Amino acid sequence: MNKRMKKTVSLCLAALFILSCCVFSACSNMDSTPGPTEAPAAESPISGTPEPTADASEKHTPEPTGTPEPSAAPEEYIYRIDYSVIPDAIMPVLTEADIEAYFAVMEAFAKYETGVTVEADDGICNIYELLDLCFPVFFADVYDSSLTITENSISWSYNVDAAEHYRLIGEFEDIVLEKLDIVLNGEAKDSNELLKALVLYRRMTTEMIYDYPSQYHYLGEYTISESQYMNHCYDALTSERGVCWCYARAYAFLLNHIGIEALTVSCDGGIGHHEWTMFFHDGSWFFADPTWDLGGSLSYFGITTVNRESVGYLYEDMRYFAGADHRVSDAFVINDTRFSSLNIGGYGTIDNYDFDYDNNLIVMNCLSYSSSGYGNITVIYDLATYTIADES
Repeated sequence: MNKRMKKTVSLCLAALFILSCCVFSACSNMDSTPGPTEAPAAESPISGTPEPTADASEKHTPEPTGTPEPSAAPEEYIYRIDYSVIPDAIMPVLTEADIEAYFAVMEAFAKYETGVTVEADDGICNIYELLDLCFPVFFADVYDSSLTITENSISWSYNVDAAEHYRLIGEFEDIVLEKLDIVLNGEAKDSNELLKALVLYRRMTTEMIYDYPSQYHYLGEYTISESQYMNHCYDALTSERGVCWCYARAYAFLLNHIGIEALTVSCDGGIGHHEWTMFFHDGSWFFADPTWDLGGSLSYFGITTVNRESVGYLYEDMRYFAGADHRVSDAFVINDTRFSSLNIGGYGTIDNYDFDYDNNLIVMNCLSYSSSGYGNITVIYDLATYTIADES
């Protein structure tokens, strides 16, 4: 785990101490898996002449059996993903109440409970943003309209029953773990950090579909139901649909879980409100815009504030942390241009690309224009030197 990630023992101990003050008790690991049942004993064969059966008219009608009781939902879901992973960069803007509420909500959600109250007296300020960025499964069955947030409490309601609630958590975790598997256990397991980030980026930008009904709903151009509104990181990860902030937060969530610190940046300007990912790599912060790279481009990976300002998104207007109102210029400098040979696109338009996992290379098939017309070229980008290694 990147040493900048907030996943230390001290945080966990602090969280546990805080939770001990809440009205909810600590999680208990209850094994709800039923034990194996014994196989029925085989009947002994009957020898001799069988007894005659009763006349059909004298058959006894069996008593109707009652409706079987549905199996009970577990009392608590045991998470398989470590949701205590919080980017270091957002810690300065979190209050003690935010942190206490966050861990209390995680515990309550695992038990199908509907609210928490905190002891910290500095006020809950960023819990909504923190949940969407770091605990996106919360929005699997909780609508925004059901949330009530005060200075020291948060309450909500579920739109499904307990059994379905636990099923949705499990489904979400299955999806996330499958997405992470290629970089944690698969082909990219031994590749460098940057190639792993790009493996996840390619998957997001090639598999996800922009949800225009949700955009028009956000703009007030027409109305869709809350169940149809793709408004969260959860939606992008599970349905592979959403709008810009869904993709930005989903990509940040995945990066944080492979040890790359990430959050999101939003800004009004350019073509309208927009949100993208910001990630930390090798001592510098960079922008990546999975929405604008949908279709499989790399034009907006590793870009800087200069790139953003060139399309109308001004540095002084940028805000960070999942839509919260914290100025980027107060905390970050994003001016490292080492990816310029990748995102300027002087080699042409990327048609598709793949990876050389052993040598940490991107192999790009590009459509290039020359004096003789359009043609296909193969471009090799070296992720160790941040340069074009070969063109053919």
